[in-house]
Amino acid sequence: MDTKLTWKVLILGAVVLFAGFKLYPNFLWYSFSVEERREQSQLNNPLSKKVFPLGLDLQGGVHLVYKLDTSKLEDLSDENVRRALEQNMVVINNRIDALGVANPFVARQGKEFVVIQLPGVYESEQAKKIIGKTALLEFRLVKENEVLIEITQKIEESGLKHNEILKNGLPEEIEKLIPEGTDLVPVREGGYLLVTDKADLTGKYLKLARVELGSSYQVGGLSIGFELDSDGAKLFEQLTAAHINERLAIILDDLIQSAPRIESRIPGGRGQITGNFSSQEAKLLANVLNSGNLQAPMMVVEERSVGPQMGEDSIRAGLQAILIGFLFVIVFMIFYYRVSGILADIALILNLVLLMATLSALKATLTLPGIAGIILSLAMAVDANILILERIREEMAKGKQIKFAVDEGYAKAFSAILDGNLTTIFAAAFLFQFGSGPVRGFGVTLMWGLIISMITAFVVTKIFYELWFSIYKPKSLSV
Repeated sequence: MDTKLTWKVLILGAVVLFAGFKLYPNFLWYSFSVEERREQSQLNNPLSKKVFPLGLDLQGGVHLVYKLDTSKLEDLSDENVRRALEQNMVVINNRIDALGVANPFVARQGKEFVVIQLPGVYESEQAKKIIGKTALLEFRLVKENEVLIEITQKIEESGLKHNEILKNGLPEEIEKLIPEGTDLVPVREGGYLLVTDKADLTGKYLKLARVELGSSYQVGGLSIGFELDSDGAKLFEQLTAAHINERLAIILDDLIQSAPRIESRIPGGRGQITGNFSSQEAKLLANVLNSGNLQAPMMVVEERSVGPQMGEDSIRAGLQAILIGFLFVIVFMIFYYRVSGILADIALILNLVLLMATLSALKATLTLPGIAGIILSLAMAVDANILILERIREEMAKGKQIKFAVDEGYAKAFSAILDGNLTTIFAAAFLFQFGSGPVRGFGVTLMWGLIISMITAFVVTKIFYELWFSIYKPKSLSV
């Protein structure tokens, strides 16, 4: 075996070893049951970061479609609606990041809709709370007024609840009692307060929100510490300096969380929202506040859940399809092309290994359409090998020696295979670039599958022939 061929074999061996190294964590990880994988993911097992990310159809999870509530926008022009939706998508992405979801899918659909897919998330209610929550933070001065007692009594007599008032408003006879320039806002712990009808400071100046231990007078429970940016800190300092001994209501989502009395000027823009929150409530509110506010509310118009067992069934069905198709191809190639068919089959197996290793290295999300793309790329790899073998057969029929027949067969098949594969690669790249969700998954696996199939067809199988000629020095070739 000459030096050039030795180097080719060594490089091919190194590539195959690297592919095996990339695929080994996947074999190990997916040998676990669904429950074991979920448990290991929650424990942040490093192995979970080295495997194929699975799409919603294979892993299970939540599929949500949200619609922008344009009735809350002052400007209903197409440009403003588009801008509001895009800003909401940024906020939604930030909130999903806070959930810790791996490989989420968020895409615009039409003028007013957003499609969200969260693989591995099975608690849709928690996801909807975080994604759609408005978390509007406001600071308003409390207006002390004796009429508040009368208003509170009338509300109690009417039997109205906080959520009913927030949804439908107050009855007209109670609304008339509210002094001009003020709003009646419910308090988290119960009761109502009159506050200024316009916010003196809003959450748009918020720099950071974090979960903190409650104030010294609270027993258990958590609070949310906040920090304002430089502009907000100045406004907060001016507000507190001008209203010493007055109460400042901290309002979150139309509910007064606390209304402490201002005892002195507060510099630095730091404060605390006390409310005796549970751990889950505090984390949720802090995450939502940090991710920013939605430009307009988002309404869920479609919700679909894919259970983990359905995803497991899809994986099993996809693998069965690949293995059955693979087996039929291998048997046909051996039966029809004999020794050359065996070499083509070995190259086909390497083609699949290299493709899966490439997708694993790229962290490409694997979906059912992606598996379809893999199967199609393998079919085209078989087609390339058949073209080469048929050209070799034609050259041998002309009486040429084995080596010359093989070289001529590869040369004559090259242009046809290259042209056919390149046009399909361009189409797959177009699907990946401009498609969405499942279409992108199909495009990426097909594109890389075709690139690797050309490499195995023209390089790997040629190395196999050269190696066979060097070791066995055959006088004939069964093809």
